[in-house]
Amino acid sequence: MGSNSEENKESVSSYKLLWQSLPANFRRFIIVVFIVLLCSAALSVFYFRDAVGELKFMSQQIDKNLSGEQVNK
Repeated sequence: MGSNSEENKESVSSYKLLWQSLPANFRRFIIVVFIVLLCSAALSVFYFRDAVGELKFMSQQIDKNLSGEQVNK
């Protein structure tokens, strides 16, 4: 068990060293991209139900229009 804990500490420290070795501008860019991805994921979850309802409504309208055209022919 002790060696497993030591391996985790080593991997964390290697990630820390890798992160610190990156240029500041690149680190800032990675943080901004991560925040944008989190926000877009949150918004997509929040608006998912509305989007599904809108797609169903559009599908029903298309079906009505297509069935109306077939009756007129």
